[in-house]
Order: sequence, then structure tokens, then C-alpha cells
Amino acid sequence: MESGFLKMLNMFGNRAGEICRLALVAGCMLLCYVRVAAQSVTNVIEASSEFFNQVWQTEDGLPHNDVHGMVASEDGFLWVGTRRGLVRFDGARFVAAPSDHGSDLSQSSVWRMCADHEGRVAVAAETGGVLVKQNGSFQAVGTGGQNYSKRAYSMCFDPAGRLWSVSLEGEVERIYEGSVTTFGTPGKGAAGPSTLAVDAT
Repeated sequence: MESGFLKMLNMFGNRAGEICRLALVAGCMLLCYVRVAAQSVTNVIEASSEFFNQVWQTEDGLPHNDVHGMVASEDGFLWVGTRRGLVRFDGARFVAAPSDHGSDLSQSSVWRMCADHEGRVAVAAETGGVLVKQNGSFQAVGTGGQNYSKRAYSMCFDPAGRLWSVSLEGEVERIYEGSVTTFGTPGKGAAGPSTLAVDAT
């Protein structure tokens, strides 16, 4: 026995029936899409609940509210460079960065920062000079018994562990094992290189 709906389709003929069937299919597809979209929104909301916003300032132990840079080291710490020093953050408190007797980071304005896969962290002081964390403390790098004094505009480590720098004067240099190699000056200031990066190789 035909249902009332099928009888109505037969009354309108094959063409009208085909239109109705297409409408039913489209309606089912729309319903499926709405369900998938609703599930996606639910997943996003659930994922976002894993994150939170919190602001840390000087009253929480940050040396200065003017933050110049941040890098995460392989040991899980976050290093924060500010106008008044470098600190290590473990998610709960800030600790002043350890340094040797010849490099005081407690009041130095940290200008640029980078880290490598071996846990080393390099920082550049705003007044010039580069320090690298090794053997548990930050030590100034240099060559010929003299500390590297140029102002690094950008820095990065390559896969071999060599530190590369672009100075404010536009010089591209490699700092490694007590020696500094200059690879030219492509430009200075706004006309020079401003960022260093390492490819996947």
C-alpha cells in the first residue's frame, strides 16, 4: 500500500517527484553537514579549554615589563629577555640567568635571542656583545682574547652548532670556537639583512 506522500508524488508526475527526491537528498546532506560542523565546533571548544591566558609583570618577578624576546630551550625552560636583564621561567617563577664573573645579565638590556637543539641559548646585549649559555652559565663569546662587541641584529644556530649573526652594521658573521668569520656586508640599516634563518638541511 502506498503511503500518502508517495501518492502525492505520483499526482505531480515524474518530474515533480524527481524534484522532491532531490530536495530530500539535499536536506539530508545539509543535516549531515550541520552535524559535522557542530562536532567540529565542539572539538575546538574542548581543545581551547586546554589553554589559558595569564599576564606576568614586574610584581610577579619579571625584571621589566618591556620584553624584547623569548626562546624555549631544550630542557623545557622559557628564557625571557627584557630591558633590565634575562630571566628563566619554569611556568611558575622567574629566576635570574646565571652568568660567569665577566658577564652580568642581571641589569643588561637583552636585545636578541636564539636557541639550538642542544640546549644552548645565545643572547645579544643591546649595547653590544653576545653571550652563550654553556656549562650551566652564560659566557661572553669572542676571539683572540677579546669579547665580541658588535651589536647583533639577528642570530641563529646552524645544525652544526655554529652561531650566525647579522650585526647592526649589516655584516653577516659566523661565530664558532673562538673565531669570527665575516661573509660580507650585503647592506646596512634598512637596506641590509634583518633576519637569519636555517633551512631543514
